[in-house]
Amino acid sequence: MFRLDPTRLDKHIDGAMNRRSGRAGAQRYPDSAAPGFTIGQVFVDVVDGSHGPRTQALEALVYRVFVKGHGLARGPSSTPGKPVLFDRGRRLHGAAAPYLAVTAGADRVLIPCPRLPDALITGEPFPTVGEARAQLHKAVQDIVERVNLAWPVAVALAQEAETVAVAANSES
Repeated sequence: MFRLDPTRLDKHIDGAMNRRSGRAGAQRYPDSAAPGFTIGQVFVDVVDGSHGPRTQALEALVYRVFVKGHGLARGPSSTPGKPVLFDRGRRLHGAAAPYLAVTAGADRVLIPCPRLPDALITGEPFPTVGEARAQLHKAVQDIVERVNLAWPVAVALAQEAETVAVAANSES
């Protein structure tokens, strides 16, 4: 199962706040009552402007949380490089809904993305740094918990695919 490393998330938040205030380094940003931030301000290198703000924020979060090398969540050692992808949406009842696409190396298991607070997307109503930090921690934890619900199914699908492949090879 995946576990969030909150200190790594805080380093990203502090870096964004320090960039905004002109402070050097990645030390803890001390003023929790200062104006808050958006996900795009924290993960500026991931947000590319090609989609709407909510989609970009979800993509940036999922990328930073699960991609090896800078993942904020740690998973099993056998986890593929991108165990969770963001699926921009499937049309259900006329509306597109964003999904987390969880894979252990075979078919993807889709699970709905949690809704992010508007303040983390648009900055309005603009929370304080302390409120935004708490909202972002909760949003990331919600994503990790949903992935953990789908992970056992993704592992079972990968094992089944491997079994089928082995059987097919032995018949040849």
